[in-house]
Amino acid sequence: MNLTWNNSTGLYMYFSKLQLSTRFQDVTNVYLLAPLAFIGTFLISLKLIVLMDSSLKGRMYQFLMITGVCDFVKLMFSTLIFLFRCGALCSFGYNYYFKLYEQICYLYISNICLVYATLVSIVASLDRLFAFNPSKAKRSADYFVLKCIILFAFSIIINFPDYILTRSVKEIGLLVTFSGENRSFEILYSSGDNQNAKIVWIKTLTFVLTILRKLTLLIILIAINALVAVKFQSHMKKKRTLTSSKVHSLSVSRVESTSTTETNQTKTSGDKKIDKSERAVTKMIMIICISTFFGNIMDSFTPILFFLVDSVTYNYYILLSNCTIFIEHSFDIFLLYKFNDKFRSTFKKIFMTKIIPS
Repeated sequence: MNLTWNNSTGLYMYFSKLQLSTRFQDVTNVYLLAPLAFIGTFLISLKLIVLMDSSLKGRMYQFLMITGVCDFVKLMFSTLIFLFRCGALCSFGYNYYFKLYEQICYLYISNICLVYATLVSIVASLDRLFAFNPSKAKRSADYFVLKCIILFAFSIIINFPDYILTRSVKEIGLLVTFSGENRSFEILYSSGDNQNAKIVWIKTLTFVLTILRKLTLLIILIAINALVAVKFQSHMKKKRTLTSSKVHSLSVSRVESTSTTETNQTKTSGDKKIDKSERAVTKMIMIICISTFFGNIMDSFTPILFFLVDSVTYNYYILLSNCTIFIEHSFDIFLLYKFNDKFRSTFKKIFMTKIIPS
């Protein structure tokens, strides 16, 4: 990229915005990512409406509500990506206020939501892991709200160095346009590294925290869910063995009292309902957490790839990563509809009987 340095202003002179981005990047941001974000915001709105129904109570639905709100905020801010990342397709893509919006809302607040949703997913997975131990499960449940508050504060702090401390909106150059013999100038702004980013210890801290809030948390999330799967299989195997032994003992011993037999049958039926409920909750949380892992895993490698690949490849990777995040956060409503009976029945009750009456 050939640039001209303007000594009087101390800024580079650009003669086309395509010197700052490619046509492919601009088209992808405007015509792919923005519509994906808009559709995702709409779908998440439907999910949140269903989750607010009084019939959906319990820890799992609290977890789904929190992650749903995080996804909604993330995609709501992303719907305006066509304004601040439109590049050469518009005249306002390098406006100061849009770049400030990009830094504060699209980057900082959205990443707070991403980290917070991942942390809450980890807490929900740990609750499932401790659910097989009644004493630990009770202690874990007692502090759920407090944990959520602490994790939200942690999410704010861990994103601060990367998006506030070491980043700011600044002038990057002048766009020179010609109209006959006349020239006009437009100041271009971008959200990029500031002076703090050049300090070695701050730069190192920022990199470490970025790895922690992206890749490390996802590894922890998938590892805990792997443990939940193993623990749950072992738990259900013990349940089946215990149930089989009870049935066998009942069939061998002749029970004279009919009421006692009915009581035992009632207990067995109750145990089956509890087992079915536990299986459904565990399965649902694992599905959502695994979906979160695969939806965010590409984004978690971005700080590493920044040092390994050229800028063009890196920018294309960012576009693909954003597509993956938007799709994952948009379409988990279909997972809930497919695998959660109560969510599906509530969805039908709200949208197919009230809004679309037969």
